[in-house]
Amino acid sequence: VKHVIDTTRVLKALKKDGSEFPAELSIREVIIPGRDAKQFVGYVRDLSDTQRVEEQAKVNNAIIDVAPTALIVIDRVGTVSVFSRAAQVTFGFEAHEVIGKNIKMLQPERIAREHDGYLKRYLETGVKAVIGTRRAIPGKRKDGTEFPAVISVYEIKTASTHQYIGYIEDQTEIKSLAEARAINTAALVGSADPFVTIDEMGLIMDGNPAVQRLFGYTVEEIKGKNVKMLMAEPHKSRHDGYLSRY
Repeated sequence: VKHVIDTTRVLKALKKDGSEFPAELSIREVIIPGRDAKQFVGYVRDLSDTQRVEEQAKVNNAIIDVAPTALIVIDRVGTVSVFSRAAQVTFGFEAHEVIGKNIKMLQPERIAREHDGYLKRYLETGVKAVIGTRRAIPGKRKDGTEFPAVISVYEIKTASTHQYIGYIEDQTEIKSLAEARAINTAALVGSADPFVTIDEMGLIMDGNPAVQRLFGYTVEEIKGKNVKMLMAEPHKSRHDGYLSRY
């Protein structure tokens, strides 16, 4: 009964200096005509380098999985090979739904139809249009909705591979905050009631045009000065104390 013969196994081997190393062992039986004695040949392959590569790959995959920014790796024709956990959250796809497919599936149609051309022109001319830059480009989620994004693309070339790494930052929340801030600012600037904003030291940071109508100062005249200048006594003398106690 053959348990090891004609099989390949991975085991620990031992060197003369006592150090162990991972090895792949293949054993074959050799039949020599005219002899009853059996012989066996063992082929040993050192797996140290292979194991190091595999361990580093596991470390790299772990780093990619915990990275907060979406990371996507594509080849020279746009086929996705890496789709990080953050990318899954950002786009709504599971990794297995995207890996092996063209990255165009993550882009709005107006951009997707041009993408293959971008890659082809770069490979033909070597002129970099997006590589090494940060650009605002919309992405498309699994449900078909678009979202504002900033993408940074880097190129990796080795003897055997040619890949591109893309970091995608979802700007949805930032854009929403900016729009809300713009609306609030417009409302305050247009307000008939004066307003000023101050920092924790009581220094004026901003105000609206109604301030000048009420106090006589332009906003530029009061910026950077203590808000006490707009107060009469006894509040003027007490104001710094109010802030420090708070």
